[in-house]
Amino acid sequence: MTALRRRSSLDRGEWLFVQDPQRAWTLGRVERRGSRVVSLNVDGRRREARMSQVAEAGRALNASGDDLCDLDVFTEGSILHHVRRRFEASVIYTWVGSILIAVNPFKKLPIYSDRIVDAFRADATAPHAYAVASRCYDALRETGAPQSVLVSGESGAGKTETTKIILSYIARVAGGAQDDVARRILESNPVLEAYGNAKTLRNDNSSRFGKWMTVAFDADRRVAGCAIDTYLLEKSRVVGCGPGERTYHALYQVLSDIEGEAREFPYLARGGCVRIDGVDDAQEFATQLRALDALGVTDRQDVLDIVAAVLHLGCAEFDGDDARCVNAETSIGRCAPLLGLDATEVETAVTTRTERMGRGSIVTLRLTTKQARSARDALAKALYGGLFDYLVRRVNESLHRGDSPTSSSIGVLDIFGFEVFRHNSFEQLCINYANEKLQLFFDACVFGEELRTYEEEGVPFAHVQFEDNARCVALFDGRPVNLFSLLDDECQGGEGARDDRFGAKCAATFARKNPHFEARGPDGAQFAVRHFAGAVAYETRGFVAKNRDKLSTTLKTLGATGNRLVASFFADDARTKTLGSAFRKQLAGLTRVLEKTQPHFIRCIKSNALKQPDAFDAPLCLEQLRYSGLFEAIRIRRAGYAHRETHASFARRYAVLVGNAIGSPQETCERVLAAPAVKGLFDGPFDVCVGRTKVFIKDGRARGALERLRAQRLGRFAKLIQAAWRAFRARFGAARRRRRSALERAKRARVARSAASILNRWARGAACRRALRGQRERISALKEAYGRDAGRPVDAAALRDLETALLPWRRRRPAQRAIRDLVETVAARCAVLRRNGAALEAVEAAHARRDAKALQARLREAQALGLGNLPPIRAAADDLDRVHREERLARDLDAFVADPLRAGEDVPALLDAAEAVGLGGVREARAAYARVESALQARRRLRAACEAGDDEAASQALTDIPSDSRWPEVAAAAELRRMAAFERLLCGESGPVLTPALVELCMRVERANDPVAAEAALADAAGDLMPRVVRAYKWRRCFCTWLPPPDGEFYGLDVRRRGRDGPTSPRAPSSRRPPPWVSPTRSRRACPSGPT
Repeated sequence: MTALRRRSSLDRGEWLFVQDPQRAWTLGRVERRGSRVVSLNVDGRRREARMSQVAEAGRALNASGDDLCDLDVFTEGSILHHVRRRFEASVIYTWVGSILIAVNPFKKLPIYSDRIVDAFRADATAPHAYAVASRCYDALRETGAPQSVLVSGESGAGKTETTKIILSYIARVAGGAQDDVARRILESNPVLEAYGNAKTLRNDNSSRFGKWMTVAFDADRRVAGCAIDTYLLEKSRVVGCGPGERTYHALYQVLSDIEGEAREFPYLARGGCVRIDGVDDAQEFATQLRALDALGVTDRQDVLDIVAAVLHLGCAEFDGDDARCVNAETSIGRCAPLLGLDATEVETAVTTRTERMGRGSIVTLRLTTKQARSARDALAKALYGGLFDYLVRRVNESLHRGDSPTSSSIGVLDIFGFEVFRHNSFEQLCINYANEKLQLFFDACVFGEELRTYEEEGVPFAHVQFEDNARCVALFDGRPVNLFSLLDDECQGGEGARDDRFGAKCAATFARKNPHFEARGPDGAQFAVRHFAGAVAYETRGFVAKNRDKLSTTLKTLGATGNRLVASFFADDARTKTLGSAFRKQLAGLTRVLEKTQPHFIRCIKSNALKQPDAFDAPLCLEQLRYSGLFEAIRIRRAGYAHRETHASFARRYAVLVGNAIGSPQETCERVLAAPAVKGLFDGPFDVCVGRTKVFIKDGRARGALERLRAQRLGRFAKLIQAAWRAFRARFGAARRRRRSALERAKRARVARSAASILNRWARGAACRRALRGQRERISALKEAYGRDAGRPVDAAALRDLETALLPWRRRRPAQRAIRDLVETVAARCAVLRRNGAALEAVEAAHARRDAKALQARLREAQALGLGNLPPIRAAADDLDRVHREERLARDLDAFVADPLRAGEDVPALLDAAEAVGLGGVREARAAYARVESALQARRRLRAACEAGDDEAASQALTDIPSDSRWPEVAAAAELRRMAAFERLLCGESGPVLTPALVELCMRVERANDPVAAEAALADAAGDLMPRVVRAYKWRRCFCTWLPPPDGEFYGLDVRRRGRDGPTSPRAPSSRRPPPWVSPTRSRRACPSGPT
């Protein structure tokens, strides 16, 4: 085999990433390569770029995997390209090994719910914050070792929301019996956000402090408690913030109910922004109060008083050389009572300073206006900082169970990300130091994980080396001297301490000694530190004052005399520790805790600075990816084996290089790498190694050469397949052409035969038509004679003449079938005519005899034959109906004369109808009706009374009815009277009986569309007796069988019928017994004597 030339990523036609000012990195295709410059086609335009401005694109430009470690090229452009593609598809989470990247979409996505939590509980392979929480909790359950989740990113990247998602998952899967503890952990978020979060230009809800939450678990791995540690609250924001920003939310929420008052407080108005679009401070304030109640903060009024006191203190204005407060009554006068202090003492404390002179003498000095404002702001910051620390302690007390301590815990770190501004001060130095410390821990974890992977796979790793950021961290906390120790030394100089002198000391100590330090300018006003994410220039102005962070003796003495809560803020303020040393100590303690845990990392990325949904700012995202340490993790991986693939996947892809995959996947991998053509692709012995489960490849160049060798082998196979296919198509085409020629010849022969047959049929048909032309008139006459007149008798002679005329043509084949069909049609038509004529004659004969029974039978036969519309048939049917009607009238008249009392309401109509048709006996029937008319009217009244349930009307109607009458209405009236008697007992001796009007109202309540209005009408009519009326009506509905079925429930009554053989059963309309007069033969159910 000829040697394979190593194809370069700069060859013509290859894809490269090229730097772009708008998109950071964009794709371009190589057109021409020079020694220092490469020419590319970028979006259809030609562009020249230096070699330092391009990077490999790799072969997986459209890869859809969830893990970026599966890419063949790890460059900034490749990583950014795949993160952007996933973001545009609304996939905001991506794995980079075990690290999760979360891009803030600035919109709500349907990927957070209890159902999705349960799904990740079963399978946590897809990238998601739930997946990190699930892996963390599973590791805790399996090993019992403490776990930690480190969430980092710049302001607005979504760190706080990601922390909430982690905690909500833990509360969902591990709440259990201690669900109240899990609920209170979530309730702590509104309190901490109100007092520790603020609006900045980058984020409407920016956390201005670091937070480490340790969630403890019991032996059953259920949430048992929680502890919260906070770091570096930005107290300077209390007294001032940048344009377009706000101070802490709590200061605005307390004033949310007072329209337009926020701008009257200088601390709130300095940023020029008092409202946040889409945020209701009043609603957030209500949420804060509910959270305080849920956490058991009983002195919340004292907390709100301190917030109000800080606002009033900020209104104090000073003027003159001796700093007099010009509005003490409206500022300090309102502030002091809220703190439990005297207004005069507060004014004195912020306008004077007490110093101890020689020989123990104490001197009080007046402050300048600038110094008084500084003292006022220092007191406000001390009050707010003490309040924040107090709330954190109260939250911890609420979340602490007091049980025996346990080592099973999950810690969640929500800390500020790397910060680079136009003007960077002491706060940025501390924040970036914290990120350097965490990056050192991150590098150690990632590098350690890589080494453990190599050791488990049996891959040699002694040659793998990596340089971390330990020297940069030593610049901040190294011994014997570091930046913070130099700043502490400068702060010891009292009033003579200067910021520029601190900068000069740093330059003299670290310049040219630590590669991560760079002096800027000779006056010590600025210096730069080369962090892992890039160089940051710091301005030393204000370093000394911010590092001291302590009150004057006068203000501390004043605070100690306040109320119980205020005094606790100043009780332990006698410390001399600086803010920098305290922060270093806190961070060292946090690092020690993290080193004892198994860490999980989440890097949050802000998609754009304008906080717009579906907008991806590529340069901003690339900058954050650098700051997050992601490329450091990739650099660690590239220091070892950048590419790794399972045995099965490697064997499936590259077995073509050795012919076939024979044996196990590991054996196939070894055979592939031992092939002579493959061996020549690798330079050193450690470029490729076969582990226990994976194949490890050093870099992308070797992987690309392997891919090109595979493509060459597949190309040879493709040529062989194409040649075989072309030969097959040629042979198949020749055979198909031969078959097609034979088919065409056979088709032409069939067409010739078919044409001859058609011509012969046409010739025979023409001869027959000419011979039969003379008989057409006779055939037409016969058709007209036997087709139109249904009553005409059959002319047998004419039929014989037709058959005789057609007989000569029966033997001629062309006309034989037509003649046979014509004869059969005429014969069938003659048979139908004969049958119809016989039926018609039978109907006319029965009609003439006036035989109703025979006439009815003949009419049915005629209608079956379809003769119902003939006039004789219709006349006979009408006469038959009239006869039946007269017979029914005669029977009804005879029955009435025999027993007049059994008649109903239709007797007058019966008499009129009988007289109209001329029946006999009408006069006797009218005389009988006159004798019983009064009794029948009484019966109708009795029936109406029973239907209305009116027992009094029924009693009156019974007086006009003979006593021996056995009408069903009489039995129904007796049943009605017994039921009315029981209703009187049910309602009381003096209670009302259900009158028809009350019954009608009750029925309206049942059927009303507006039951409330109908019930009110019933209450007005019944008054105080309404409950008894309702009980009586319920009784009637249960046992009055002739009332109509109810449309629904009445006062909660489920209407039931009382069965004869067992318990009650549901009363349905289909099972209701009809009134007695409808079915007099059915047995009636007697009214029970009492309720069942």
